[in-house]
Order: sequence, then structure tokens, then C-alpha cells
Amino acid sequence: MAPSVQFPGNIFFYLILVSVLAFFAYTVYVRTALLLVGKPDWRFDRLWERIVSFVPLVLAIWRVIRPRYWYSGILHLAIFWGFLTFQVNTINFFLEAFHEDASLLSWAEGLYTGYFPAMQIFEILVLVGVVMAVARRLIVKPPRLSLNWDAYLILGFIALLMVSDLFATGFAIAIDPFAHHSRAFISNAIAEGVQGTDVDV
Repeated sequence: MAPSVQFPGNIFFYLILVSVLAFFAYTVYVRTALLLVGKPDWRFDRLWERIVSFVPLVLAIWRVIRPRYWYSGILHLAIFWGFLTFQVNTINFFLEAFHEDASLLSWAEGLYTGYFPAMQIFEILVLVGVVMAVARRLIVKPPRLSLNWDAYLILGFIALLMVSDLFATGFAIAIDPFAHHSRAFISNAIAEGVQGTDVDV
């Protein structure tokens, strides 16, 4: 059972949840107030054209992937789609924090059989995208980029998130393997490595 379900973990979980939701609501309020200062703009004209353009412009980030900036486009696409894929697992963690029966694994276990290998592939693609972004800043150094430490910090957090999830799944497999973990090939390798050591997990 998740620590957030039992006392006192559940108290901390709900305190953190309320605080995060309050901060999110405040942020939305500030951004919305700023947008409302601007001139109104009707965005529901050419509705079908806008819907059709959603795929290339949003899902394929076509404005970023251009021949002149193909390198930047590839790394952004890898990170973008990696995060989209990872969100399914994030939702599962969030639901599991309330109760294990509320998680996606409890009522959509079949989904995870194919999801885990896809997610792990995309997590590796995100890491490749991060390496490409760092190399671009350290080696290429295009003039149009503002080279500051904020970018390295963000890229570091992105990489840490992907690596920590791969290892967290690996440790979960080592402790209590489930059928839906069978195709999580990277985490399975991590689990085998952990089980092959003298460390108790």
C-alpha cells in the first residue's frame, strides 16, 4: 500500500496536494488576468482549419522542426513526446496516491503491457534530446541562444526525472514483479543488476 494512504503519510499527501493546487490556481489567475488586459481576439473562426492544423503544429511541433533548425527540432520533438508519453505514468502515480484501486494499473492493466516498453523507449529519447541540447549549448553555441545556467538546471531536472523513473520501476520489479512489468526492458535489466548484488531491496 502506498505511504500516502496510511497515517501520517496521508496527512502530508493532502497538505501537499492542497498547497500545489492552490499555487496552480493562483498562477492561472495571474496569467489569465494578464491575458485579459490584451485586446480580445476571436479564435473560433476557421474552426476546421484550426483543428486540422493541430496535428502538424502542436503534435509534430512543425514550427520548430524546420530545415534550417532541424537539430533543434529533433531534440525538442524527442523531449516533447517523451513527456506526453510519461504523463500516463504520472496520472497513475497521482491516482495511486489516493488508493491503489484507483490507479490505472488496477483497472487498465492490459494497457501497461504495451505502454511500459513505449514509455521506456521515449524516456531514452528524452535523455538523447537532453544530451543533444547540452551539446548544442556547449559545442555549437548558436548566437540566437541565451547561454545561461537556468537551461542547464532545467535540462538536468528533466534527465533526473527520466533516470529516476527507470530506476524506480527497476527497484519495483526487483521487490515485487508484476506481469505488466515484463516488457519494461530497461528497468528489467536494472532489476536483474540489483538482484545480482548483495544489497537488500
